[in-house]
Amino acid sequence: MKYRFPAALKKSPFIIFEKVEKPIYLLIILSTVLLRGWMFGKSGKEFDILLTISGVMAVCAISALAFFLSGGRKLSQLSRFLILYSAFVPCIRFAYIKRLMNPDVLTELRADLYPEKLKNVIALWFPDFTGVLVLIVPFAILLGMAMMVTLDDIENRKKIKRFILIVFIASVVLMIAAFPLANISNLCIYIMNLLMVSLIWKMWEIIRNKKSYEPASIVAWAEILLFVALWLKGIAETFL
Repeated sequence: MKYRFPAALKKSPFIIFEKVEKPIYLLIILSTVLLRGWMFGKSGKEFDILLTISGVMAVCAISALAFFLSGGRKLSQLSRFLILYSAFVPCIRFAYIKRLMNPDVLTELRADLYPEKLKNVIALWFPDFTGVLVLIVPFAILLGMAMMVTLDDIENRKKIKRFILIVFIASVVLMIAAFPLANISNLCIYIMNLLMVSLIWKMWEIIRNKKSYEPASIVAWAEILLFVALWLKGIAETFL
């Protein structure tokens, strides 16, 4: 059975937008970095330009480090990485980092951390990580399954399995660390999500370079629509 696609979808979007491709990538990169930097420096209704610049530099350093360690090199790859970053990695604000600089706050144990109140502690601790468990983890598992089916290179298969194992172990350690230390929960969630995003991005790049049995233009349009939706999600949730 042959499917009839609209004429507009028969042509690859990468050909249609070829002349403005790089400006679009730059727009995504700059807007994501500037928005995250602004949120880092914003405290309530106040705005501090120096903190915003510090936030931009911090976002650039952290995202660039994660991107290059994950094997990214191209501008288009960076734009996809930052879209995933904005969609899944929570915002960290300067006020929170400043608070953690106090050793007493950093090492403060949960008030209810004793056997009689253990259920209450779990009830408060678990919701902090539900965003990872119900959204990013299933996304990563689906991509992992798709990638393992299409990946024929044994060496690359071993590398991605090691990457998955490292992310899993690190995530478990962070979750355990955040259980008694409530004040570092947000930082642990940030690191966990960043690791998950790096893994998801790595698997996505492997899958998108594999030959598809679907029309190339349809696959390209589907990818663009997915990342536009994720980008809008990241922009909207930044203000929440």
